[in-house]
Amino acid sequence: MKSYEAICIFYPDLAEEKINSVVTKVEDKVRSLKGEIEKVDRWGIRKLQLSPRKTKKVSEGFYVAVYFKGESEVPNGVRSLLKVTEGILRFMIAVSKPKPLEGEGAAGGEEKVEIASSMLEEPKGK
Repeated sequence: MKSYEAICIFYPDLAEEKINSVVTKVEDKVRSLKGEIEKVDRWGIRKLQLSPRKTKKVSEGFYVAVYFKGESEVPNGVRSLLKVTEGILRFMIAVSKPKPLEGEGAAGGEEKVEIASSMLEEPKGK
């Protein structure tokens, strides 16, 4: 089984119940496809570096990262679910690569999560 990460950016004015509902749907979809959830991180509201073309007025988004393991059909199932879900500004699903421990080669180690810097920017003044 491979490790994957799904980064979802929700509209900042979306209710917390709706965000939790979508995250629960993603978790259920992963489990229904015989995958396993490793961790769910709610990063909160962050500034978007680039506004999507559709919505020039949106400059922030609520970020949620879901880390999971599964076969190749699991991320495809999650992707198809997120495409039709309302309230999501953007999403990205990527393979997480293992990080080697210090002093070791490429074998073993913790999971390394690589996120495109264009997806995330720290808010100013915090």
